[in-house]
Amino acid sequence: MTRKGKNGITVIFPMAGEGSRFGYKFKPFLLFNDKLFIQNAVDSFVEHCDKIEELIFVFTREQEDNFNVSGTIEDKINHVFNIRTVILDEKTDSQYETVSKAIQQAGISGRPIIVCDCDHSLQTRNIFKKVKRHSPDCVIPVWKIDINEISSWSIVSISDDLQPIEISEKSLPNTPGQYYGCIGCTYFSNSDYILKYPESSNLSDVVMKLISQPEKQVTYTTIDRAYFFGDPERLEEAKISFTNRDEYDNAKFIRRFTGGSFAQTVLLEKPGGNLIVRKVVKKDKNLDLGYGRLKKQYRDLLRFTKLSEDAAPELLGSRETRSEYYYDMEFLSGYRQLSEYSAEDKCRGMNALLDTMHRDVYSLKATLSDKNDWLEYHLDFKIYEKFKSLSDNRKLSHIINSPLLMIDGEEVVGARHAIDEIRNLHYNFFSPKFLSPAHGDLTFENIMYNGSDVRIIDTDGAEHLDSPLLDFGKMLQSIISQYEKWSSVDYDLVEFGYGNIKLKDSHLIDGADGIKDCCLNAWSDVLGEDREIVEALGYFYMPLHLIRMVPFRMKVSEDQALYAMSTAAKHLNTCLKYVRNM
Repeated sequence: MTRKGKNGITVIFPMAGEGSRFGYKFKPFLLFNDKLFIQNAVDSFVEHCDKIEELIFVFTREQEDNFNVSGTIEDKINHVFNIRTVILDEKTDSQYETVSKAIQQAGISGRPIIVCDCDHSLQTRNIFKKVKRHSPDCVIPVWKIDINEISSWSIVSISDDLQPIEISEKSLPNTPGQYYGCIGCTYFSNSDYILKYPESSNLSDVVMKLISQPEKQVTYTTIDRAYFFGDPERLEEAKISFTNRDEYDNAKFIRRFTGGSFAQTVLLEKPGGNLIVRKVVKKDKNLDLGYGRLKKQYRDLLRFTKLSEDAAPELLGSRETRSEYYYDMEFLSGYRQLSEYSAEDKCRGMNALLDTMHRDVYSLKATLSDKNDWLEYHLDFKIYEKFKSLSDNRKLSHIINSPLLMIDGEEVVGARHAIDEIRNLHYNFFSPKFLSPAHGDLTFENIMYNGSDVRIIDTDGAEHLDSPLLDFGKMLQSIISQYEKWSSVDYDLVEFGYGNIKLKDSHLIDGADGIKDCCLNAWSDVLGEDREIVEALGYFYMPLHLIRMVPFRMKVSEDQALYAMSTAAKHLNTCLKYVRNM
């Protein structure tokens, strides 16, 4: 066998883990892209085979006996490389122990090495480029992640002068900086660096030892493209993204859709002529409001497609680069937003959707105790925090904090006082009885309908398990508040006075009593409550959404913010009338 990279880098693949996240199957031999995991990992280095001395695969005697690892490696791994196997007699207790024993047993002390996990495939070009140009002691490949992924990654903090300063396992480092996920494909210029610190549990411990030594050059590099399949959820995402990789790269722009506050939505044509919808966001500094939010939306929609094949459009995969993240889904030809239909058709579409959601989604219940604190938490962190920040505006503060005020000539309780009364006197009534998967932004604009079939799009804001009452409130936002109408006007809707606030919306907002009745009846079935109780719940949860949107409406105009808060106060007072009379 020809030595392609004599005196080059040795790549070590630790394979001695038990694969607990895949039901204790031998993870390196699971399949992605019709290849073994380990084949995909090795393929990451084919482009740079002339720089590689050999590949070393490390596993236990038990795994060898059970899975014929050596024979499979010899049969399946690209023979452009020199290949060796290291068989450990006993299980190891840590990643560090596996790698350090492999270095000693293989006799590769003093060599440059890359230690690479077997559960990803990545473009390694930037790693080799960094090694060639800077001759560092260590290179950490990194990937931008969002806040919801922290528990699955080692996290590195990068300083303002672009130096790694701290690594933490599955939590944010204490040191401030730009945070990235560390990809398990780390370069060390000398394998002895690993052997020098036997007290380590993870390779990140070794890297931290090197970072703490000023004479050592520890650097990082971003990776342009990668697929991660370290657990079943990420494997599913990687399969979809890989299947549609050519369409991602070669799709033709057709047009941009209007709307959308944090991501661009565009219509593209694939090489074969099929139309797809792409949602894309730049990876700017505010990752939570852009990148993280869109990535969560993709995962939530993917989850809905698993719960119900009738719930959402087909998802065609996601992709991210150093500068942007996007996902693709089928274009729903012949569908329109439910907000564009007649009242009769809105009822049909709404009933069709809620039948599906009730059957396949909301039925996955986690029952709450009578004295649960879900509502208390929601009010404290989603509502009262908004009241606090918005009260800096004198007009908004008047609507929020006044014990009594006048709106449209009617005396009403201020928004904070209304919620205080509900919280103190009627908490159990309004507290949800169960949690389940939820959409999070179930307005008519996010429901697509073609006259018979209905699909949801643009999930946003819901926790993994949340209260369907939030979806109910969002739906009433389209029916009673009629957000789609008032949010798009270019004139003032509020004539503000501390003696009276007049809302100039009589020409804009219609009664919608038929749609409202249809909605309340459908949600009565979903929630298992009487119609009168459901109506009271709706007039509580709908204004909570209006309050939460005030900061976003303020970015449009103060008038829009005042209208949202004023109508929230009015609806909360309607809610109080229901419960005071029950």
